[in-house]
Amino acid sequence: MSNIIKMQTKEGENSCAISAIHNLLAFNKIPITEYETYILVNGFDTSFYEGYVALNTLRRISENLKVDGKLEVKWMDKNTINSKEIVINSIMKQNPVIVLINSNFLNFDERLKKEYGFLRSFIIYGVDLEKDFFYVYDVLHLNENHEKEVIEFTIPIDYMISKAKEFLIIYSDSKKAIKYNYREIIIKNMKKYIKNTNEIESNEYFGISAVKYHISYLESILTDNNVEDKLASCYYAANSVFYGTFMPMISYLIEFIEHIEISNKYDILNEVKDLKMKWNIITNKAIKLTISKRENQVSQFLDNYKLTFEKTIIFIKKFIGILNKREWE
Repeated sequence: MSNIIKMQTKEGENSCAISAIHNLLAFNKIPITEYETYILVNGFDTSFYEGYVALNTLRRISENLKVDGKLEVKWMDKNTINSKEIVINSIMKQNPVIVLINSNFLNFDERLKKEYGFLRSFIIYGVDLEKDFFYVYDVLHLNENHEKEVIEFTIPIDYMISKAKEFLIIYSDSKKAIKYNYREIIIKNMKKYIKNTNEIESNEYFGISAVKYHISYLESILTDNNVEDKLASCYYAANSVFYGTFMPMISYLIEFIEHIEISNKYDILNEVKDLKMKWNIITNKAIKLTISKRENQVSQFLDNYKLTFEKTIIFIKKFIGILNKREWE
């Protein structure tokens, strides 16, 4: 017995989790953009997990998606009773499933092989019970030329269930018109992001806490003498900024600003684009640290990370005031 869900996929823009969710919302006939998806799921809600910062929990995303009751969402982890049966039944009923799994467990496919693994979100869109594997989409794959594309791969059923961190299923009644006030949602999300300065849950740090903890973690690791830990930390720092936190945040913010009417729009866009450039420089510096043996490079990188983080928080506070048409209190 097998079933392959026919779904049109669109290659992702900045974040594998946001891109996967965006594709599932499109499948459910909810025509929103990827930047609107980022706002809807509260992409600001990143967490520190095993050395890097990113959208590392589908559970919190599921809570944001179902907060107003417009979407039916089911979240599971590998400890959920009958998770295997639930995932298979969902596929059989034409409902794709998002899976969060560490890329270390995907080294059997050369396209997915990474020197240092990190959590990735994929879409399970088919199952073959006789051949015993799932069909899976990676909607934000970077090929050898660093071009974004959608790829497909298969993975044994029990192996996927045992190695996955979490699963997410989204249902929607396409007969209902679903509309969101993205301005109100992003204000709420940004306020939560800058106020949650000490949010810890199950040893995971969220929002500003996650970034601050990441900086402290890097200060400890990069001043240590363990070369392998340094290399991994630099790799994770680059990926945290480029795929997990600030590059996606700033990129989606730029799209949001471009689509709304606010005063001094041109100046605001220039300011946020300047932040994007600074974060891109930090990403490149993190990569260069993997081959640099000069200690001053480490301190310069950490100082730039802290300074750009502070400037980003200042911009977020300012932007909340602009959206509220009043100064930040």
